[in-house]
Amino acid sequence: MNEIKGALSGLKIVACSTAQAGTVPYMLMADLGADVIKIETPGKGDNNRKSGYLFGETGSFFETNNRGVKSLTLNLKSEKGQKILHELVKEADIFGQNFRPGVAEKLNFDYETLEKINPKIIYASVSAYGPDAPDGHLPGTDAVGQALSGIAEAYSIPGNNLRTGVASVADETCAILTFGGILAAYINAQKTGKGQKTRNFTSW
Repeated sequence: MNEIKGALSGLKIVACSTAQAGTVPYMLMADLGADVIKIETPGKGDNNRKSGYLFGETGSFFETNNRGVKSLTLNLKSEKGQKILHELVKEADIFGQNFRPGVAEKLNFDYETLEKINPKIIYASVSAYGPDAPDGHLPGTDAVGQALSGIAEAYSIPGNNLRTGVASVADETCAILTFGGILAAYINAQKTGKGQKTRNFTSW
């Protein structure tokens, strides 16, 4: 009996991403057969590994948002770590990151650097407010995105304070839009031979 392959089988992805907005796009691609390598911090891994209900040493939040994904630890502050990352990018179709604006440039994995290594690379950048916003340099969370956008009003109950976090609306919406944007950019790259950068942010 032949093994059924996913629609994205053969697609190679390298992701330096954490939290839902940064991981769910690649989890969905892994579900569809893509080969995803997640870069984590040596010694501690992704900060979300301890989030949610713990199964042994790994939390349910991490498992849910990173299923089907392979992990590799690299010290991206070191020359050796950056060199290994660049070698991975040479063979990749897609690269994703959700560091604060400016960090990728500092650590030599910005789009301009990776495009020289692999002109067909699709580069997905996710941030809290967008790189050109007044608060673009600040970190952000789903709860902050909900509060700033006003969507927290949807969870309000008469007589009680507003609240956030009932559902990860900002992060999940950003993740789905990123997923679609990456695939559209990949289809275009197959036609033109040229990659591109896609930018998404969680606060509306």
